[in-house]
Amino acid sequence: MVTNATRYFWQKAVTCNARQMLHLAEASLERGSTIEAGCRLREAVRVWLEAECQYGQCAPKSCGKRSTRPSPRTLAFALRNAGHCSREKVDDIIDILRIGNDAAHLVAVRPELVLAAISLLHAYLDRSPYLIESTKGGRS
Repeated sequence: MVTNATRYFWQKAVTCNARQMLHLAEASLERGSTIEAGCRLREAVRVWLEAECQYGQCAPKSCGKRSTRPSPRTLAFALRNAGHCSREKVDDIIDILRIGNDAAHLVAVRPELVLAAISLLHAYLDRSPYLIESTKGGRS
C-alpha cells in the first residue's frame, strides 16, 4: 500500500499547484517576459503558503474567504508564529516576494535574480512532500 508522505498518520495531504505556476514563470522568463514571471512567482508563493498554513492548521481567520484573502507576508508570519517555519526561511520568503513584486511592478530586476528566486522556491517545495499537485488541472 502506498500513501502520501505526511507528518502524522491522521493528516491528509494538501493540494498545491505552486510548482505548476513556477514552471509557467520559468517559461515566461525564457520568453523574456520578466513582468509575467514576477506575477507568476508571487502567486506561486501565495498558493504555497496557503497550502502550508492549511496543512499546519495555522491559517489566519480570513484565509477561507476569497474577498479578504491574507497577504503572503501574513501567511509566512502565521507559519513562523506556529513554529512551522524558521526566521531565516521567512526572511527568504519575504525576499522572494520582494523580487516578484519588483518584477511585477516594472522595477528593473535582472532575470537571473528572478530565476534564482524560482529555484529557491522549487527547493522549498521539494522539502514539502505532503503537498501534492492536482491531477485534473485548474486551481486548488
